[in-house]
Amino acid sequence: MEQIFSQLFYEVEKHRDAVLVTLIADRGSAPRKAGAQMLVGAEGRLVGTIGGGAVEGRSIQLSQQLLAQRRSCIREFPLHQAPERDIGMVCGGDVTAHFQFIPAEDPLWSETASRALALLNRHTAGWLVLAEDGSAPALLDRESVVSGSLPEDTAQALRTPGFSMAAGYISLPLPIGQRALLFGAGHISQALCPLLTTIGFRPVVFDDRPELANTRLFPTAEQVICGDFTRISDYLTITDEDFVVIMTSGHVRDFQVEEQTLRGPFAYVGVIGSRRKTASVNQRLLEAGTDPLLLARRIVIHASEDVGLADPMALCVATSALTAFQNIGLPEGRIPLTEAILYICNCPKSNSVVTTLDAATACAVEHPTARVPSYLMDKNYSRGTEAIDETPYKYPHNYGGWVEQQYLPDEVKNEVFFEPSGNGQDTGCRQKKDK
Repeated sequence: MEQIFSQLFYEVEKHRDAVLVTLIADRGSAPRKAGAQMLVGAEGRLVGTIGGGAVEGRSIQLSQQLLAQRRSCIREFPLHQAPERDIGMVCGGDVTAHFQFIPAEDPLWSETASRALALLNRHTAGWLVLAEDGSAPALLDRESVVSGSLPEDTAQALRTPGFSMAAGYISLPLPIGQRALLFGAGHISQALCPLLTTIGFRPVVFDDRPELANTRLFPTAEQVICGDFTRISDYLTITDEDFVVIMTSGHVRDFQVEEQTLRGPFAYVGVIGSRRKTASVNQRLLEAGTDPLLLARRIVIHASEDVGLADPMALCVATSALTAFQNIGLPEGRIPLTEAILYICNCPKSNSVVTTLDAATACAVEHPTARVPSYLMDKNYSRGTEAIDETPYKYPHNYGGWVEQQYLPDEVKNEVFFEPSGNGQDTGCRQKKDK
């Protein structure tokens, strides 16, 4: 997005109109997801991409027509074989794009681009807001409307973690990148740092070895710190938005970083080590006074987020360990916690619960007024006397527990939120598969 704003500012300064193309919906298989953007000028694509192929080609052509007509629009592109609207793609889904005409003479766009670049350069959270009808844009930060105008309640609803639509507006968070704090500057960090940069993270590397903690080895890092592992707070402050990766030169330094990190806020903590090391480190953290309930809660989250449906018993084991610890305390409480850690470490892993939740949440935000079919709303159906196929509603238990019928609102009736990973027990609904 930074490239798009830079190019947009340049185009406006040169008195050249442009069209900003934004994917606002994707269903099924699609080359890019909602939020992808491309800037188009009179000569064609300027910067960005919405996935290439026929969709991008058609979008460039339409953008050039809109430049001549000086207007905005929304257009849907089917990515499956539909004779009446076939565009030569068979991905199997559909995408909807918003085409925003940007007149060079409008000072609001120049102001919006300039202030968005300032937020990006300061790594400050912000949101670009586009009107579905192509009218004036707005730019938000966490506290106020930085450019343009919006009612405060609408602005607050649009400050979402990801792409969203509400009240006739499209909200796109500025990609300021989250910090990835890499403790240890060895060969793994040297390989990981440039990779993190390519996916939008801002790596910060910390080590106590001057020969490794230097910008020559980490040219893509936002900051390289040579410091004392026992006094991290003297060099940087870890926040609840930071991703911490610990891979120092030894277990002792790993433990020093873990002990300090786990006493404060963070978004994520990852440590490289064997299962035996995991159990040993957790034991030492308890002995060092790290809040054991924090550890127990992290075990529960790990069971849901990273194991999930691959082994549903992981959550039972984790919550049982938490309850056991709360009831018996230290020192014996360490035993059920260790049992839960070892169980979860040995489980197959799946994040399908998280991806399903994210997809369903995004859909609900995008379609805030959608309603389920009327026959699913409570009308006090007599479950024991429902006559098969004689009413719109089919009581699933009369069909063996599951029956084919529309469950989702009309606007999203073909959406698929749950994609099983295939790991462990995460294989999907057996009843439906068997049918």
